[in-house]
Amino acid sequence: MSVSLDPPLIAISLDRRSKMLGKLQASGRYAVNILSSHMRAHALHFSGRRDETLQNLFLEHDGLPVLREAAALLVADVVQQVDAGDHVIVLGQVRHLDRDPEAAPLLFHAGQFGQLASDLVR
Repeated sequence: MSVSLDPPLIAISLDRRSKMLGKLQASGRYAVNILSSHMRAHALHFSGRRDETLQNLFLEHDGLPVLREAAALLVADVVQQVDAGDHVIVLGQVRHLDRDPEAAPLLFHAGQFGQLASDLVR
C-alpha cells in the first residue's frame, strides 16, 4: 500500500507467525513485486496453491529475492513497525523502483482476476 509520496513510503502487513516477518526484521528491508497480468499462476502459487511447474522464479536484486517478469519492483528500508492484532504493519521507505512500462498489472478483486479498463482496448 502506498502511504506517502514525500518521503516515498509503502506498507505491507505480515502475520506475526509468518517466516517472512523474521527475515524482514533481520535484514531491515524488503522487496514488493507487482505481478504482471500473465502471472496468475504465480499469484495462486504464493497464495498457497503450490504449482510445481513454476521453476526458476527468482533473481537477486541488491541481496533480495525478486520475481522475474514482474510488472514493477519496489525495494524499501524498514522505517517503522506497527503492532496490529495478529499482524505487524511494516512501513518502508522506497529506495528503488523499477517497472516495465509495457506490462499490465495483475488485479484481483471480489474473488476473481481482472484487468484495468485501459488494458481491454489495447
